[in-house]
Amino acid sequence: MRLTGGDVIGRPPSEPNARDVRRRADELGVDFIDTADSYGPAVSERLIGETREAVETVAERHDATVYQVSLA
Repeated sequence: MRLTGGDVIGRPPSEPNARDVRRRADELGVDFIDTADSYGPAVSERLIGETREAVETVAERHDATVYQVSLA
């Protein structure tokens, strides 16, 4: 799932669609969203903030680089 722009960086082509994807992720129980600055400073964070209901813990810091992901 990606909320950012076409080249992974910047604003998404459709912010309403990105918000819908974010809400659906909540419905499905997704509890990890990578919001690295490389996707565009504060782009993902803003979209998450606009679609997230008030909860006790909005974010916990995790180091996603400890996971090795093979794209091949």
